[in-house]
Amino acid sequence: TVTATNSGGSKSFTLSITVNDVPPMNLAYSKNPALYTKDQPIIPDIPSSTGGLVVSYSINTALPLGLSFDTSTGVIDGTPTVRMDTNIYTVTATNSGGSASVNLSIKVQECFLFICSEKIVEPASVRPGGSRAAITAGGGHSCALVDGHAWCWGDQSPGGSGNGSVPEGAVPVRISGLASNLQSIAAGPSYACAIDGDGVACWGENTHGQLGNGSTLSSRVPVPVPSLSSRVQAIAAGTAHACAIDGDGVACWGENTYGQLGNGSTLSSRVPVLVPSLSSRIQDIAAGGAHTCAVAGDGVVCWGENTHGQLGNDSTINSRVPVKVAGSFSGVQAIAAGAAHTCAIVNGSVQCWGDNLRGQLGDGSTIESHAPIQVTGLTSGVHAIAAGAAHTCAIVKESVQCWGDNKHGQLGNGSTLSSPVPVPVAGLSSGVLAIAAGATHTCVFASDGIQCWGEDLHGQLGDGSAADRLVPVSVRLTGTDE
Repeated sequence: TVTATNSGGSKSFTLSITVNDVPPMNLAYSKNPALYTKDQPIIPDIPSSTGGLVVSYSINTALPLGLSFDTSTGVIDGTPTVRMDTNIYTVTATNSGGSASVNLSIKVQECFLFICSEKIVEPASVRPGGSRAAITAGGGHSCALVDGHAWCWGDQSPGGSGNGSVPEGAVPVRISGLASNLQSIAAGPSYACAIDGDGVACWGENTHGQLGNGSTLSSRVPVPVPSLSSRVQAIAAGTAHACAIDGDGVACWGENTYGQLGNGSTLSSRVPVLVPSLSSRIQDIAAGGAHTCAVAGDGVVCWGENTHGQLGNDSTINSRVPVKVAGSFSGVQAIAAGAAHTCAIVNGSVQCWGDNLRGQLGDGSTIESHAPIQVTGLTSGVHAIAAGAAHTCAIVKESVQCWGDNKHGQLGNGSTLSSPVPVPVAGLSSGVLAIAAGATHTCVFASDGIQCWGEDLHGQLGDGSAADRLVPVSVRLTGTDE
């Protein structure tokens, strides 16, 4: 009530005043359009706006099952549990001054073997060389990472496939007892190890302490490797020893008859031991039959057995500590180790050294080399390499070429004739993402899923047939969780 007064009297009137908030303006979500994946937790989507403080939010219809909408904050969160084609939702932000709305596009895709309803997704864990590979091959078993989980198939004695119950030759099963955010996986002849957010876990044969858990008892389920930190970047599995890049250094465990643990002794170790004298930052690591190699700084170093020159230092003398591989090695991108040979990607080309009885060095001969030699025809465009017992394969511009032993069809070219030079794998589509070579079989992640070829005595090809395959066959990833 306002009153105006003078000597003659006064006059009053009522004045009504309302102060409203500044209405919300420019309402937006960072993910718009939003593409989510079925059964994968989303990163919470938080709205932003200008203008006045928002009091409440509303949405015109329910979100896909598994997703939640907070009417106080407008945050969208959760894990979608159903696939859904694109749908448009209207979100409104309101205060006493008014409201603002935004149309939000949401689609939920379903992924299988990294093949999604929306697009093919390259596994984040894949990088050249395979030390963070999403697929690995051992002696009679194979494993792969799918959506952060480990799936294995093949030989079950004494537990290489890690599920403890499914007989060999069965289709793949998901391994229990592991985290759901696995970063890498590596397989030896009858054991395997995987990196999760907390360190490393291994399972399978443990005669030489290759599981790294302080015992020699084999395990059909994953057991943690102690003393490794959450900074483990890569892991490699040899015949009976394993190594990991932990921070800027390397730790190894298992059999050490030839010095393959690199700690200056020949005493086996049931727990990880540090490899000394590796001062440069380690970029990649590979474990072979009884030797180990790493990309360090501007070159490659190797240690362990050197009977066939697999250490690459122009000798055949075993070494208990790392020795530098001969030659100029600037631009080394990745390393792979077989039973007694080693190969490296150098500026897109491939060089190999060591045993060559089956032509696994790829230079057109069967003469072993104690220093690196160029693989015939692979001088550029190579971005991943894998070495089996006596064969080698490479991803070359999204296709695959293999060379060496082919007794079981592990070269994938439709024959069983060994080849001392690279030959193309038959029937693979483009878009090969990752590759792994087992003792006598080979597997890849390709645009149409996982495919394997070669020996299948223990079901390591994953197609349920137990018959050798001379060309790639699709892995039947339809097993059950274990």
